[in-house]
Amino acid sequence: MNLSYLFISHDLAVVARIADEVAVMRQGPVVEQAPPDTLFHEPRHPYTKALIAAHPTPDIHRPINLDLVSQGAGAPETWPEVFRFSATAIPSLAEVSPGHKVSCHA
Repeated sequence: MNLSYLFISHDLAVVARIADEVAVMRQGPVVEQAPPDTLFHEPRHPYTKALIAAHPTPDIHRPINLDLVSQGAGAPETWPEVFRFSATAIPSLAEVSPGHKVSCHA
């Protein structure tokens, strides 16, 4: 049908069920992008890992805890050097496996 939808949500349970491709954003830039099975089972970026840790099992009856996400991910300055970014230096998405892209300095 040549039809695409852009669905924006913090509800990982819904995202996991309906998306063919998931992009995780942190304050604007995409930090990781992959099919749901890859993203939810093999996250690479610190922010994605924190997001999933705050909501490890997608459950529509348990909303995501964004306070826990912000504590777990920390500030970009605390991330491993390869993932760090600032307002002036945002790393590009690099393909780490087929269809799985992570924002990092290559």
